[in-house]
Amino acid sequence: MVSKIATGTFIDRSGHRNPVVLLTNAFRVITASLLLVRNLPDAGIFVAYYLSGTSFVVNPIIYG
Repeated sequence: MVSKIATGTFIDRSGHRNPVVLLTNAFRVITASLLLVRNLPDAGIFVAYYLSGTSFVVNPIIYG
């Protein structure tokens, strides 16, 4: 929720949507790469799922 509000505010003030979309997609690639590792420790899995939650920050771009 906080990331959506911060992202929406950033986009509204700066008008730059593409960097946010690119950053979000980079997080998605990192998340998928981390989850493909078989022997990933619990901390790595936590980080992967935490980063996957940032994929929803593009909602202000899509629905706005």
